[in-house]
Amino acid sequence: MRARIEIILALALVIALAILAGTMGARHNRTAPPDARRSTFLTGPYGARGYAEVLTRLGVKIDRFRQRTAMLGQLRTGQDRPLLVVLSPELFDGSDARALTEFTARGDLLLAGSSTAAAMRCFGYTVDVRGADDDSIALHRVLRGVQESESLTWSRDRILVQRSGETVEDSSSLAAGRSRVCKVQHPLRVDSLLVTAGGRPAALRLDMKNGAVVTLVADGMLFSNQTMQESDVGLATVRVALPYRRVIFDEFVHGFGPSGSLFHSALDWALKSPWGWFGWQLAGVALIALLAGAVRFGAPRTLIDRKRRSPLEHVRALATALAAARGGDVAVDLMIRGLRRRLSAGTPPVRGEVRPWLESLAANVKTDRSRNAVQTLLNLTRHASPDSALRAANAVEDVWQDLTPSTTTR
Repeated sequence: MRARIEIILALALVIALAILAGTMGARHNRTAPPDARRSTFLTGPYGARGYAEVLTRLGVKIDRFRQRTAMLGQLRTGQDRPLLVVLSPELFDGSDARALTEFTARGDLLLAGSSTAAAMRCFGYTVDVRGADDDSIALHRVLRGVQESESLTWSRDRILVQRSGETVEDSSSLAAGRSRVCKVQHPLRVDSLLVTAGGRPAALRLDMKNGAVVTLVADGMLFSNQTMQESDVGLATVRVALPYRRVIFDEFVHGFGPSGSLFHSALDWALKSPWGWFGWQLAGVALIALLAGAVRFGAPRTLIDRKRRSPLEHVRALATALAAARGGDVAVDLMIRGLRRRLSAGTPPVRGEVRPWLESLAANVKTDRSRNAVQTLLNLTRHASPDSALRAANAVEDVWQDLTPSTTTR
């Protein structure tokens, strides 16, 4: 009973700790607010991924520009004029507005959101915010003039108003002072795409003198995923991009810079970090070890067939060398001892002088040639001569062949 109570108490303690940890984690793990950037990479309610996917399914080629807006001059546009779309940028200043104005010489432009007002002013318009009690909240899509319009389910308080002046100045940098951004380009023709109930424009199409078409939209939320899903006003924004075969979205203004890869990041770390250099050194040592112990990489080459010398030839060569060095008596003694050791293999070793062993060996040989060889060895132990080493080698070979059983191969 006591052990059972201890188990129950331990389980209760574990459950209580789990509940406490879950409660504390839930308090600190609050859901992050949705990303408010109007980027085609984002699938949240404020992103514009749905707008890009709709255009893709309708056959429009979608590109994403991830360089600085000032580098638009390096963008290849081709023969067909593309549409550059800038939706409620997070990072935007006077230099970006100047680059967008210069881009209209090679392509068309779509500006949406109050944060693009710096560029809109270069075309004579800006964004104004109306009160909630104003009659300009409801939007209508213009069909064949203002008299024939289609009501849309949308209610926002941003509209476009015409701006006076011939130049646009930027005062974002107080240290640099006010700098000239652009000269206002007046359009040849202005068409209303979206208007409020009171006739105020929320989206305009401007036909410029250089042949460019600039579309101004007061509210970038019109291109969001939430609008595309819940309101029919998104269809009006889709129609703006349908005449184009290629639409380019500026993603750098939303913080999406040039893309990288894991390989390039790892290579950059390996070249700059001391641990990376240590890894390169280890790889070099491993490569050298691999090359040193590598197997043959090519086909085997045919070598010259060399016949190996017989043991007797080696003995004779050694005997000749010993005779030249006047060591014949030592050579004779060593050869006789070697013969005794080979013949007594498997038995207790025989030690002592070689002459008594040779005398006993003479009685055990089988042929006259071996008897003569044993007698020659006995004589050489008494009197050494210059050729005694060679004679001893021949005699040892004769005795060995006589006493070693021959094997017959069939």
